[in-house]
Amino acid sequence: MTAAAAVRGSMTTDLSPREVGKIVRRLRKHHLRDVGDAWHREYLPKHFEFRAYSLYGYQKRKAGYEKKKAKRKGHRLPLVYNGDLQIAVMTRRKITSTSKGVRVQLKGPRHMYMYRKDQGQPDKAAELTKTRDDEALRLAVEYQKSVTKDIRRAKKRERIRT
Repeated sequence: MTAAAAVRGSMTTDLSPREVGKIVRRLRKHHLRDVGDAWHREYLPKHFEFRAYSLYGYQKRKAGYEKKKAKRKGHRLPLVYNGDLQIAVMTRRKITSTSKGVRVQLKGPRHMYMYRKDQGQPDKAAELTKTRDDEALRLAVEYQKSVTKDIRRAKKRERIRT
């Protein structure tokens, strides 16, 4: 008869998939808020540049309106007449995030929402919030990088004794 010998040892592991999931769920809300802030800081100002007509596919304004604006205000910038809308949405915003998404509320003057569909007037609020696919992709990549960075930072080693 032989006696069985007990095997002793230890094993070191990195984060388990379950722990990674916990970390991601905990940090998702924070990182999505950063995505909303980045959109407001980097992409919203582009809506007020002249190239926004082609970038975001803005509806053409009537020629008379464009001439009047150029003569009175000295510019042809989209979504800008006297600058009230631009100043309001660039300074007054509310970003809320959950673990499933982010919402950027822009507060602007009433005329941002007032338009006559029957007269073919442009929906300024819809134009203001348009996001291109490449912008969304860049925001998603930045989100992924920041989550990955936090997971790597949280990486801990666990020692299991047997």
